[in-house]
Amino acid sequence: MDATDTANEGLQKRQEHTVGSRVVDMMGRLHVDLFFQDRYLLNGVDIKVRMVQSKDTFAFMAGGSTPAYKITIVEAALFARKT
Repeated sequence: MDATDTANEGLQKRQEHTVGSRVVDMMGRLHVDLFFQDRYLLNGVDIKVRMVQSKDTFAFMAGGSTPAYKITIVEAALFARKT
């Protein structure tokens, strides 16, 4: 998983998506205990969600010791639904 050579096929496929600094759309769930509980929230309870971007060195895999990568968030949205 941590290999950065050509033997890591998953890394190679993900790299193809970002060649030439292309914009990539990503969507996922917030992994927070509050959102995975079996109980309902009380009516009238305000919830504030604050998302903070991790450092680029945490998000990237690179073969060199000092890669010149940068993440720019072009647009962010939070989709919420009642289930």
